[in-house]
Amino acid sequence: MSQFSRPPRALSNWKIWRGTLSSAVQGYIAASAALSTIYAKPLTQPSRRRAIEQALAAIDAELESLISERHALEQANLSLMNTRNASTLLLCKNWNPQLIRSAHSLAGVSSYWRKIAISMRLLWSYIRLSSSNKNYEHSQLLLERSSGHPLYAYVVADDGERAKNRLYEDDVYPRLQFIDKAGPQIDIMNVVLLADYTEPVEKVLVRWFDSDSNQSRKTLCASRPLHEGPIPVEWDWDIFLDPAYDSTLKSIDKLSLDDIFIPWDSCVYHSLTHLRLSFEENSALEVTIIELSDILRACPELETLKIQGGLVITSPVDTPRSHE
Repeated sequence: MSQFSRPPRALSNWKIWRGTLSSAVQGYIAASAALSTIYAKPLTQPSRRRAIEQALAAIDAELESLISERHALEQANLSLMNTRNASTLLLCKNWNPQLIRSAHSLAGVSSYWRKIAISMRLLWSYIRLSSSNKNYEHSQLLLERSSGHPLYAYVVADDGERAKNRLYEDDVYPRLQFIDKAGPQIDIMNVVLLADYTEPVEKVLVRWFDSDSNQSRKTLCASRPLHEGPIPVEWDWDIFLDPAYDSTLKSIDKLSLDDIFIPWDSCVYHSLTHLRLSFEENSALEVTIIELSDILRACPELETLKIQGGLVITSPVDTPRSHE
């Protein structure tokens, strides 16, 4: 009787799970394809945009665990290959012999490029900041390894209810302390508001402005991805009209606003080389021809101008019209 005529219980168990895995993979691929198809459709309503953003956030929350599970599966497959190749009856043909001979060289090259990548300052130049993160050791490590390379700071401002809570200051203070250290190195500041309460963003921007004594050229991006309805036109601190920051605002040469309004007479619209304004169709925002011409006159080196969405351009003789 052959030794394979009565498979051990472990083999039977493995075959069962192998079949389950195959079915699960097929189902997962189909579900992923369906999900991608649904969320690839054009957005037509603000409510649909909000729902899609929430769904994408749910997907993002699962990606890290998916990577971990894929790694675990790869390790199990490698272990199974080694077990199979221990056979004295079967030929070792799971891997191409050339790949086996090249494995050591490949590992060496991978290690070499890893060392090169780690030494690249650009690799550590993206920093995400949120007051929900009370430990800034990771951000501090990025700051140190960037070794003076210009930073891209992605700042998420909390919702209004949490920001008004008396315990909020204890959460946001470490973030402001970090901005004090990293501010002179931050080249691009991208702030995201999750509510109409602007004080958290203004605190970050004030620290950023105050930290840069050289007033080097900067990029400012601001957005409200979940906002619906008319765009608020007032800021809690109104730093964009504060004369104390006029010179700092003029040092910003690239400005991008998504569903966020900054007063048209602010110095932030001076000396720009790139200006992008994007608003929802129901934003109810207006700019006069005179205000727009003043902005263009204040930016003699403007290279890129993009205005899209629901910004209404008005003039004494023309009827208001939405700029496409």
